[in-house]
Amino acid sequence: MDEKRQKNILIVDDDKDLVLSMSMLLKSKGYSVLAAFEGIYAVNMAKNENVDLIILDISMPAGNGFFVLKALRNLTRTCITPIIVLTAQQDDGLKEKVISLGANDYMQKPFDPSEFLNKIKGIIGD
Repeated sequence: MDEKRQKNILIVDDDKDLVLSMSMLLKSKGYSVLAAFEGIYAVNMAKNENVDLIILDISMPAGNGFFVLKALRNLTRTCITPIIVLTAQQDDGLKEKVISLGANDYMQKPFDPSEFLNKIKGIIGD
């Protein structure tokens, strides 16, 4: 029997309730979930864990999403790890900015769970 390795997703967001709901959704689809509630902690966690995808908020204490995105792209271990930026910010140029900094995709909060799962599946598979 050939068993697939469970994909690890790191959620980086200071909204603990949102992290909990995303975690439950992702775990129900067979993903393993790690969480970081501050930017600095997220960078350290990504350095030390095998992560297949990072879901990153922009507005956070101790290292905003722009700082985290740049730091992750400068680390050998995470320079090509897919990153989806998930934010409530309503800035017209924000999507272009995060993509230019190395994000693979962008979603606005609140988000549709099935669209969210489809984006993840499209990037890392089941």
